[in-house]
Amino acid sequence: MRIITINASKGGVGKTTLTVNLAYELAKQGQRVLVVDLDDQANASLTLGVNKAEEFEQADESMYMQLIESFEQRKEVMDFMSVGYKDVDLSVYRRCIYPATGAFDLTQDKNSTGKIDVLPSSYKTNYRKMPDNPSAPRFLSHGLKKLFGDYDYVLIDTAPCFNHVTWSGWYAAKYVLIPTQLEYLSAFGVKNVLQNIKEVNLDTDGKQANVLGIVPMMVSANTTLHTTVAKFMKKNISDFRMLPPVRDSVYFGHASFRRKPLSLYAVQDNSAANSVVQQVVDLTKRIIELIDDKEKI
Repeated sequence: MRIITINASKGGVGKTTLTVNLAYELAKQGQRVLVVDLDDQANASLTLGVNKAEEFEQADESMYMQLIESFEQRKEVMDFMSVGYKDVDLSVYRRCIYPATGAFDLTQDKNSTGKIDVLPSSYKTNYRKMPDNPSAPRFLSHGLKKLFGDYDYVLIDTAPCFNHVTWSGWYAAKYVLIPTQLEYLSAFGVKNVLQNIKEVNLDTDGKQANVLGIVPMMVSANTTLHTTVAKFMKKNISDFRMLPPVRDSVYFGHASFRRKPLSLYAVQDNSAANSVVQQVVDLTKRIIELIDDKEKI
């Protein structure tokens, strides 16, 4: 089971977009994918159809409160981590996991053997609710190990902050991807992330939080700024590879608004998004190749 955390130092860089589209591309290949949402904004959970997005869109004020309250009793990621090191039945962990719905439900395709499940987040995902235990950032890792055999890939979407919930994502992950925009100070934001990840990597004797690479997101090929920042990052963060970039495109926003993976949106809407889709496909392929190479050693 390959566990990959997608982490960035700031919001709005396409982190969740990258996560859900990678999940879909992997599932299309027949992989069993679990998406773990560690972000209290819960955009991955909404996009993947487990956080009642359609109901919220149609709700008036009174219904909105009912929907919010409906999450109170639902088992989700904080419950998963709160189990800690207790010797419990596997069903306790599985009760926190839900199948993706809507466009991300691949079980509707008779030709596909892949699937996407979700360990969801909500407003309840708060670092203050982490167990009062010095080992708490390792509890997610412990729980995911119980699921070996259930999934081929686990993708962990984190919030753009540094707290015990985020550190849980690093301790759980064998690999880390860092999406970033090529903007002012981006290189320094990436360096901050890398320093924190390095501490987890050292603390686990190199077993966890190995950086696969930096993913340039929302890139504009003809922008001098993007070209300059890319060159600066390659020179000054030379220890880490730059993965294939994903260029800026309105189609990501269109697909996200409709809660669809980009490749499915492009097919169903017969749009010109296919060139952008190919970038996501190429990136997915490169990530798999990198992991394959590492695991041959």
